[in-house]
Amino acid sequence: EEDAANEEKVQSEQQRHEESLHQSLDALEHQFHAEGKAHAAENMRLMQHNMGLIRDIAKQREANRLLKLSVQAKEASLQNEQNRLKAKTHKEDANDDDDANDDDDAQ
Repeated sequence: EEDAANEEKVQSEQQRHEESLHQSLDALEHQFHAEGKAHAAENMRLMQHNMGLIRDIAKQREANRLLKLSVQAKEASLQNEQNRLKAKTHKEDANDDDDANDDDDAQ
């Protein structure tokens, strides 16, 4: 009888221990799934934020490209105007020299 009682105690203790392990396992699985969902949500949020930043960068690059083209066009226009004025001034100087030579020839 004593052996049977001890055997029953051992089996009861083993059953309680097994139940405790199952409860711990269930709690860990629940925690794992909850943390997995939280990480997935955070990853999605970060990915969407990054995609927004990538779109902003692309817009800024396009704006920079258009601004560069505009500046280059204005620089070219100013250079053309400067060249035109130089040519006009050079031509006027040449005409003044010719007029001075004509005056010298007339004397």
